[in-house]
Amino acid sequence: MRTTRGTFRYTAFVVLLCPAIVVAQPDPAHRSAPDGVRVEALADIVEFERPEVWIGTRAPALRLERFFKGEAVERFERGRVYVVELWATWCAPCIAGFPHMTRLQERYADAVTFIGVDIWDVQENEPAPDRIERVGAFVEAQGERMGYRVAIEREGEMVESWLTASSQTGIPMAYIVDASGAVAWMGSPMDIDAPLADVVSGEHDYEKTAESLRHGLFVVQADQAFREGVRSPDEDEAARAYRIGRALAREDYAGEWGRQNLMAWHVLHDDQIVHRDLGFAYEIARNAYELSEGEKAIALYCYALASFRVGQREQAVELQTRAIELLEHEQMRGMFEDRLAEYSREE
Repeated sequence: MRTTRGTFRYTAFVVLLCPAIVVAQPDPAHRSAPDGVRVEALADIVEFERPEVWIGTRAPALRLERFFKGEAVERFERGRVYVVELWATWCAPCIAGFPHMTRLQERYADAVTFIGVDIWDVQENEPAPDRIERVGAFVEAQGERMGYRVAIEREGEMVESWLTASSQTGIPMAYIVDASGAVAWMGSPMDIDAPLADVVSGEHDYEKTAESLRHGLFVVQADQAFREGVRSPDEDEAARAYRIGRALAREDYAGEWGRQNLMAWHVLHDDQIVHRDLGFAYEIARNAYELSEGEKAIALYCYALASFRVGQREQAVELQTRAIELLEHEQMRGMFEDRLAEYSREE
């Protein structure tokens, strides 16, 4: 799982709620399109916005404060391939991937320079010199697990010029810069092997890579448009957001109970939503429940809450009772039991 600094604690909570986001391939039998609801393709509602840093564009400059390991790299030299990896000391997936990057650096020592760059690593009220010392000590403690160049960004500039400029939001994140200085690929370091081999051999398909990345990023942009749009005080804008949500559920999230459940959870719980479409929450929660075959506590929880909100009290009690039976995380038991008490209370 890739994580963002700003949502690290929230992500950890979501892991408890929904430990398996992608659980199946799209299943056309599970489609969010109840009678009377207009059915649209996602591409008809949302337009893709290509980010500044993209496949084939010139790689941004390296904006680094200090190198902890290896000879410093000030600029990308023509004729050599580079891998720029963004990571943080608090990011468990980043740390787990260090040996993988090390093995690749050893394999491509003659052709590729790997640079690991620490980002998002400022603790509250921590002076810059203390931060640099702390990260440096962390890198030193990794020893041979980090067998490549390692640096730290300069005052958030790598986040701005690389991560944000490429519309990426999570780490670990890696970029391949080709021998001409252009961005050839971007994604999780654990997926870098095949594209790196192609870039080094000169057989990389830039158009195919861009199209694949475009689709994934388009879904991210659509999901963000949904989450932000349902908060809009403008009724038409909110209605558009719910259409985006239905299209996501019908297309890219069609077989994914986890992602559909998160959409339902968002609509049911976000206190900034002005125009709360409980019909949407109910149908998406039901989708998640059916896709999970009624065996996931958090899907039952959302479906129960949505049922209660639309007036199906008995169904809510039945679903919530089953959710408690399946509950794996004791720290959530109080919340689940409080909901059951609410649903069971006499009017």
